[in-house]
Amino acid sequence: VADWDESSGILKTMMSEMPKSMDSVIFCWVDCDQSEDLVNEFDIDNVPTLLIVYPHKQQPEVLQGISPEQLSAKVSELDNFVKTLFEEEKQSAFREIASLIKQNPCMMFIKGTLDTPKCKFTRKLVDTLAPFGYRNIKTFNILENERIRQWLKFYSQWPTFPQVYIDGSFVGGID
Repeated sequence: VADWDESSGILKTMMSEMPKSMDSVIFCWVDCDQSEDLVNEFDIDNVPTLLIVYPHKQQPEVLQGISPEQLSAKVSELDNFVKTLFEEEKQSAFREIASLIKQNPCMMFIKGTLDTPKCKFTRKLVDTLAPFGYRNIKTFNILENERIRQWLKFYSQWPTFPQVYIDGSFVGGID
């Protein structure tokens, strides 16, 4: 955007309001007169210009001289794309988690292993179970898979670890 350009001001106002209805898109604006390096990097010669950074592309899409209507349409398209991508990833992760949980009557998602717990809560769980042996217990070290670690919090609606599942049902953690 440029402070001296009326259409830039309109788009800046629109971008200030859009996050209220489009929570999957992050907005920011840069004054072209203050950011010569970006102007040169993306060969911008027209304001307002919109740079769209996609999560699956290395280079942003550059739309020079964009109108308010084009901005609304493009951002709506991007919002729908990101929400669809998020939902597809969520479903994929949930299927993977459900598969892990069904592998054994007792499934524990822990930090570390039974032999080398990596947090005090996992250690407390391991110490509690040790006198009974570890029969029919399967564990998953969440420190080795950040994707499962993050999605598991949504799956269980429980933000901390360890997480214990018995016969496919979440029973809680140690806290």
